[in-house]
Amino acid sequence: MYRQWPSYFCDSLNAAQAGDLRRAGHRARIFKGFLHAPGEVAWGELLARVASEGPWDLLVLDRVWSRETLVALQRAAGGAELVITQWESPAMWPEVRFRVAPVSRRALAVLAAAVAAGDGDGAAGTPNLWTRSEAGEWLPPPAVEPLAVAREMAAPLDLAYDLGCTVGLAPEEASGTRYLLMNMGCPYRGADNDSGFLAGLQTGTPWGDRGCTFCNVGPYEAQTGAERRALMERQLQALSGHGPYARLVVQDEYIFRDLDVLVELALAHAPRGVELMVRARVEDLSRQQAVLQRALERLGDHGVITPYLIGFENFSDAELRRYNKGQTAAETEAAALLLIQLAERWPNLGLSRSQGFILFGPWTTLEDLRLNALALRRVGFHRLRGGLTRSKLRLNPDAAILRRAEADGLVAPAHARPDEDNAAQTGYQAEIPYRFADPAAARVWELLNGPAPISGRDEIDRLARAIAEVEREASAGRRAS
Repeated sequence: MYRQWPSYFCDSLNAAQAGDLRRAGHRARIFKGFLHAPGEVAWGELLARVASEGPWDLLVLDRVWSRETLVALQRAAGGAELVITQWESPAMWPEVRFRVAPVSRRALAVLAAAVAAGDGDGAAGTPNLWTRSEAGEWLPPPAVEPLAVAREMAAPLDLAYDLGCTVGLAPEEASGTRYLLMNMGCPYRGADNDSGFLAGLQTGTPWGDRGCTFCNVGPYEAQTGAERRALMERQLQALSGHGPYARLVVQDEYIFRDLDVLVELALAHAPRGVELMVRARVEDLSRQQAVLQRALERLGDHGVITPYLIGFENFSDAELRRYNKGQTAAETEAAALLLIQLAERWPNLGLSRSQGFILFGPWTTLEDLRLNALALRRVGFHRLRGGLTRSKLRLNPDAAILRRAEADGLVAPAHARPDEDNAAQTGYQAEIPYRFADPAAARVWELLNGPAPISGRDEIDRLARAIAEVEREASAGRRAS
């Protein structure tokens, strides 16, 4: 299910899993609901389609942002067993009896066979498959295999997109985006944290407070150059049997080092005019600039390279330290300007408005917002990110920074208003509600996103006006007292 479009949520594993189930003799179906338009029409149609083709024995869910959504899908599926792949938040809901984590094609296949035989619990004992006891407690598997993309995308690889049912978007538009799954980890995961922001806290993560503190992505997987090339070629060949596509979204935080191989294989296997969407850290834009320019030159008019989800995150040094981003506000601004300048120089370098950015978080101050408003205008950051004034930190249960929010008393039992639920708005997994430590920041959020949003020429102007209004209110309050 999607709240955004175009989307960069990788669906390669879902397609591979459906192919496995078909090969094992099961009747399988992929339902893709694009729920980004206002109203409930697409949601109702999705439930109706699930129900009309059911009943189903097993419902496999990836991202789901509310328990109500999950229960409605289970009801539409005829009371199917539920398995959550990977995400921790939905596993807290009692309707979910199974969870596969880390992702494992083998574990899902074993579970599907057991459920089809009428005994889902018979799959207990399978690596990476968590089962819930009658008392409601999660029973861990006897062994946990770390995520390995080379294993999960190994042959036989049937990306069963032909089993897809698309709701809320024209099927040809949905199929215009395909994904290249290379590495699910982060190369920055082990970076030291000397900010002191999480000092004295038990973070509860395997990596402690290292890396970006708001992130729950694990370590970068060790892969040889030959393995990475084989992964690219195997998936590109598998994709070629499912018709043309316009956009290839590459899932790898360090793909810049392989841009030459990516372009070589795209020239051989990807359709002409393809947009290659690639991720990177901020420092890669300057450090790997020569690699990027060589790739652009070689790709020529066959396609476009578009960086996306680059972790700019913020233009306040205080916020960047809280998040342990390993970059300063000045470096962040310089990188954003460099990307825009490169796009002006290279016609086949695209600009995406999907870059990583977090304007609001639990500890955001009015001064943080002032600094961001100025930098956003200086850079022209609207060219690199949409929804600027709605960008808000998501607190995930398996992220280190959650412990700071708990220690500071900022975790809330529920969202005060629907506009505060960023996960439901953007289509991510369910998040943990929190309140703002600074009432002034909370008021700016309300003016931008609450029931009576402030107007302006554009998003950055709205932000500046909201800050000015909060300052005016504070000044009036001081005079009255």
